[in-house]
Amino acid sequence: MVKIMRNVSSIDQYVRNHEHGPCNGFVIDILTRWSSTFHMWKRLIHYQEIIKSVFIHKFPSINGKQRSYLAKVYIDHENWDLLQALQDVLEPLEFATRSLSGKHYATLALAYTTINILRFGLKPKKNIQNI
Repeated sequence: MVKIMRNVSSIDQYVRNHEHGPCNGFVIDILTRWSSTFHMWKRLIHYQEIIKSVFIHKFPSINGKQRSYLAKVYIDHENWDLLQALQDVLEPLEFATRSLSGKHYATLALAYTTINILRFGLKPKKNIQNI
């Protein structure tokens, strides 16, 4: 979905020109960096309303193949919830990755603290329903 939103100029301009939209468009994930997928999902969730409006808006300049592909990648309510759950799980891992691979060498104290943060961050929430 992000790929077509960036590659089709009319959709890309619509997103960039939206009042509350990302001025640089959406982030595309890179296969060799898992965190890029996390950041792509995070941005999708943040701009969820704009993405929903893309599916409602009529773009006269897109062809039938692009329109068909756009219809295939539609995200329903259940999948938005799934993306949110994935973000919640990956957020502590992204923090740990960023902390342990920073400019300075990771110390044992930092590693210990990071492990404890992961333990706390990855515990199931008692008030959340199973997905």
